[in-house]
Amino acid sequence: MNKREELLQSALELFAENGYENVGIQKIADSCSVGKPTLYHYFGNKNGFLKELINVYANPFLEQLENSARYNGDLTLTLETVIKEYFRF
Repeated sequence: MNKREELLQSALELFAENGYENVGIQKIADSCSVGKPTLYHYFGNKNGFLKELINVYANPFLEQLENSARYNGDLTLTLETVIKEYFRF
């Protein structure tokens, strides 16, 4: 895992545990033993982390969920496919 991925993973965990508003840039930097300039280099600011997390995690999930929800003539199978995709995520 490269430093950028490590920072994203750490931010995701910290946001999940503490809430987005309760996590500062310094806390993310400390969790990965880097300085703030490294974070700003990769993400610009805290909002940049959030945007990248959405791009990396949420958007692919939503796209796959949308694909799974396409009705194929069998409602039960379609619902099962959607539920499986949801839990896979």
